[in-house]
Amino acid sequence: MKNIRLGAPQSNWSFKIKAIRVLWMSVAFIYWPIFPKSFSFVRVFVARLFGAKIGKHCLICPGVKIWMPWNLHLDDYVSIGHNVEIYNFAKISIGSHTSISQNVFLCTASHDYTDPVHPLIYKNIRIEGQCWLAAGAFVGPGVHISEGAVVGAMSVVAKNVKSWSVNAGNPAVFIKKREVGGGD
Repeated sequence: MKNIRLGAPQSNWSFKIKAIRVLWMSVAFIYWPIFPKSFSFVRVFVARLFGAKIGKHCLICPGVKIWMPWNLHLDDYVSIGHNVEIYNFAKISIGSHTSISQNVFLCTASHDYTDPVHPLIYKNIRIEGQCWLAAGAFVGPGVHISEGAVVGAMSVVAKNVKSWSVNAGNPAVFIKKREVGGGD
């Protein structure tokens, strides 16, 4: 019988990173949720102070949880909806004119279930420009969502998504090509 040791210590973080995370959490999880949507600029400013790279005209709504702002890069005109969780132990980059709807979970980390201690493992997430992740979607570690893609509500994305496609389900699968009409 194998010996699984889930309670064993397994921190890979330096004391400096742990201290910065405690400071960040005291600001981000206690104070910043009290500001209404119109105070997005305050959340953007504070995230930048902690190392986030955020372009112009970005929106970060109330209830957004960013675990490590120094691992976040938002291009211009990115919208992050209410109660989105950005679990970014690895880097997450989001391209311009992308909308991340409410309750989306972007998860860069998991555990190595083949190791008896189950250490934390993490991989970057990349979401290109002009994408839309609908409400409640889950994006797993290492996923690349290509330009113009749509991920349907409550979908689970565990594999890369092709450009200008509509994808939905658990697991998310290709539904159809995304076609955008002219804005007459």
